[in-house]
Amino acid sequence: MNAPLDSIEVLERRLGIVDAELWIVGPPEMSGRLAGPKTRYASTIEVPFYLQKIPNPAAPPGAQRVLIPEPSLWSPETPYLYEAKLDLGGAGKVRFNLGLRRLAWTREDFRVNGATIELKAEQRTTLSEANGLALRQAGINVVFVPVSQSGAWDVADRVGLFVIGEVGRQFDLALRLRRHPSVLGWMIDPRIPSKEALAFKNAAGGFLGLCTSPAEVPPPWIDFVVAAEPQRIRHVQIGRNA
Repeated sequence: MNAPLDSIEVLERRLGIVDAELWIVGPPEMSGRLAGPKTRYASTIEVPFYLQKIPNPAAPPGAQRVLIPEPSLWSPETPYLYEAKLDLGGAGKVRFNLGLRRLAWTREDFRVNGATIELKAEQRTTLSEANGLALRQAGINVVFVPVSQSGAWDVADRVGLFVIGEVGRQFDLALRLRRHPSVLGWMIDPRIPSKEALAFKNAAGGFLGLCTSPAEVPPPWIDFVVAAEPQRIRHVQIGRNA
């Protein structure tokens, strides 16, 4: 039986300086609100933003919208979050955090909300709040974590770290993590057949990479590779599928 959160889909319809519009798709009887922004690194005033009907006949069944004026965007430097509290009627209640951000590779750099940042990565088998804060203080802003450690994404959302999930064949679990603002991408086991890996990339969004030696030629649909020694992200191609 699926958890109530699995029945919720959040669609980002608009994200700008003036406002943000989110469509939240769930049961027809759904009610609730978002509240924020909040971050551990600054005092904020949390404002409630309630679900509203969508004046658009093309909206998915069960969809309601939330309008957020002058949204505070999530980044590793400023990990602003909005908390969703939703009543799903007979399906129960859910509570989760959302972060709003824009990511973009260019030919020269990586940008978060329009600002260029340098990615510095480290590998972890687990991620605790204390570990995350220590990594952040050391200048690390990306962690590689196995998808099986799904709680690491909650920590990274709050602390301000990007996460690249190491995926074997836990595709369903990885897809459930897509809503986290800390998601940067996914690193695939190179033994996974290319057809399966590409299908996962198309479903999961974000960037897809693999771990390899610099001498090996990656598949044309890989967005980055991770050199074995030392651990670092090397950008290969953007937006190309086989």
